[in-house]
Amino acid sequence: MSVLISVAHSSISQGAVSPDGVLTEYHVSLRASEACWRSLSGEFAAELYDCGPLPVTDYDDAKVQRVNSCMPELAVEIHCNAGPPGAKYHEVIYTSGIGMDAATFVCDALTSGFTNSHHQMWPRRGARLDDRGLFFLQKTKVPAIIVEGLFISNKEQAAWLATGGAEAYGILVATGIKRWLKGHKS
Repeated sequence: MSVLISVAHSSISQGAVSPDGVLTEYHVSLRASEACWRSLSGEFAAELYDCGPLPVTDYDDAKVQRVNSCMPELAVEIHCNAGPPGAKYHEVIYTSGIGMDAATFVCDALTSGFTNSHHQMWPRRGARLDDRGLFFLQKTKVPAIIVEGLFISNKEQAAWLATGGAEAYGILVATGIKRWLKGHKS
């Protein structure tokens, strides 16, 4: 398998919530992850993993166990940052090695896609090394990245996500992964 896409959070531990209370990070991640998986599946072996209705105390373990049992070339989680209401940058976090290359390709695809869709005011923070000890990144035995492409706490970005943006976000992530896989396999 080339890529395992793990849906962020779970159906009962849903992560951040949009300012209007309509969107949860889990539902955005699910839609974006499904779009990413569909986009990859035509060209590369890819799996979509949703841990189901697990509490926060269990879902990280389930995700890491699935990744480590499959041993993909790359493990990916698509998130939506939560932060101050006006926050709007995008970043991709990695652990080490070729994870940095994959993170850079995905970040480039997000920057290009946001600019092309007239969201150039959503600045790039870049690919950066995990300095927080994020469980998913630290416990997987393969290159892994966490994509924090948008802020669900930002009204403008939440509105975009609610109207087809989640799917577009997932396709942008897939674009970066495809570029990385093509370069990585050559």
